[in-house]
Amino acid sequence: MRQSEDPEDSDTQEESSIMRFRTIVGDMPGRINMRLQTKLTVATILLLGLTLYSQQGNSDYQYALIEAVKQKNLGNLSGAMELYNLVLEENDSVAVAHYEIGTLYAVTGNYEKAVNHLKRAHELDPDIKWYLDAYIDGLLVQEEFRKAKKVLKERIKRCFECKDQWYRLANVYFLAERSRKALKVLEKMEKRWGLSDKITLLKVNIYEDRGEFKKALDELEKIIEFVPESLEIRVVAAELALKSNDKDLAADYYEGVLELDSMNIYALTNLTDYYREKGELSRSFSYLNKSFESDEIDYERKIAILSFYFSDENLIREQEVAMRELIQTMIRKYKGKDEIHLIATDFFINRRDYNEALFAIKPLLKSNEKRYELWRQGILLANTTEEYEEMLVIGDKGCKIFPDSIELYYFKGIAEWELGEYEKLINTFSNERILKANDRDMASQMRMMVAESYYQLEQHDKSDSIFRSIIRNEPVNYLVLNNFSYYLSIRGECLAEAEEYSRIAIMNNPENGTFLDTYAWVLYKSGDYEEAERYIMKALEHGGQNSPVINEHAGDIHWKMGSTELARKYYQKAIILGGDKNNLIRKLEKLSEVYEE
Repeated sequence: MRQSEDPEDSDTQEESSIMRFRTIVGDMPGRINMRLQTKLTVATILLLGLTLYSQQGNSDYQYALIEAVKQKNLGNLSGAMELYNLVLEENDSVAVAHYEIGTLYAVTGNYEKAVNHLKRAHELDPDIKWYLDAYIDGLLVQEEFRKAKKVLKERIKRCFECKDQWYRLANVYFLAERSRKALKVLEKMEKRWGLSDKITLLKVNIYEDRGEFKKALDELEKIIEFVPESLEIRVVAAELALKSNDKDLAADYYEGVLELDSMNIYALTNLTDYYREKGELSRSFSYLNKSFESDEIDYERKIAILSFYFSDENLIREQEVAMRELIQTMIRKYKGKDEIHLIATDFFINRRDYNEALFAIKPLLKSNEKRYELWRQGILLANTTEEYEEMLVIGDKGCKIFPDSIELYYFKGIAEWELGEYEKLINTFSNERILKANDRDMASQMRMMVAESYYQLEQHDKSDSIFRSIIRNEPVNYLVLNNFSYYLSIRGECLAEAEEYSRIAIMNNPENGTFLDTYAWVLYKSGDYEEAERYIMKALEHGGQNSPVINEHAGDIHWKMGSTELARKYYQKAIILGGDKNNLIRKLEKLSEVYEE
């Protein structure tokens, strides 16, 4: 604080200063914007300490200086600036106050005032590096290159070994578009201190700016030779080679990068593009797949890349294996993301790989429970792949979410049939649900499976009643006619009715081996062995030769006809085809006993 010439006025003067300080602090907002809050720098602490130590006795403005630093750190920049101005009004020689207020003016965009204060701080204490650096930065923002150069040269004269200031001088020349001067400074530095990444990269920037790419790359090669494990330098060299349109050289550099870091994202993505442009698609996709393993490419970008590639059907056909690898990588990495599972499901369906499609869609059924089309697609895929247990799981859950979907109930019932869950099927295909089926064929299938389920449960009265009802309503349902007549023949009941139904079926399907076998068996059960033989031979001619059941029936009929050798032949063939071995062996043994007699 300036001292009053009149000692008697000193108390009044000091009181006035303190009141001004308190007024400034009192006006500060109670809530500070926390986003502006900064940490107190080590430099500020040290400089403040030195200032206070060298200027003991000025407790009034020293207190203001400390409070200014606190307010700056709290984000109250305007309050801090007022306090710094108060300090400087009392003592214009406080370098740290000039430095701090200069940086605050720079932050607020008032570069003219910022440079004036930073210049003053540097003049007051020219050996403090922070003051010099801040002053130079301010001059460069103002494009005061001449002044910056002059200040740096003066500093270098005082400290010839200050390598940082040599480097800053070279950078000032470069910014001032005096690249020759900048290069000369950097070459002097290399002669004095040897190679360094910092010097080399600035020389590279200068040569690149001049369009002298070969010289820039030569500089980088010095570092690569000296420090072959320098990953960053190889990346810079590759990018520089790309700018010079030497893509082959860039690829060589990127390959070198991958030798040091196999997951370097810059190398992977650039090599992906390089080999795609060269038409080496397999190699391109190999690098792309590796890049998909990285988190440095965000998920949305990967989805966009996949969508682009999958829009080209010709490319998919040519690179199907590579596309599969991309899909599998994405599914493995992003199990909870819907988009990748949707893309994968469509991809595998289009490739008719329904097992993979089912695997891809399953997570969607957990996360998108209200999207009916997903449930429909999932249960259809399970049906196509004969994954009946999975089909039943999807059906059970889907029917709870969509209780009005007869379609889901229908496929759930098919799964129950295939798994032998006959009682569950009968409950699933209740009369109410069958009546709600809009599709006539679906309703017919549901009624038939209910009848078949009752038959499997040996509730023949119920199954017979339903079969007869279906035949009355659907007289051309040849499958029901065939199955019901066969079941009657197995039981040896209502054989005339069975023969009538079976005859209708074969009259309209004369080359259906299964239907012909049924008719032969009804005739056999009725004791008409000659006709039975005629129709069983027709059944064998129309695909029955590969059926163990039809071959066994042929053996039974020929046995009754006295053709024991033919009977033996058909029994043996039935065993080979996978028929009931124990039963067939017993028949062969009995046949041998008869033959011996």
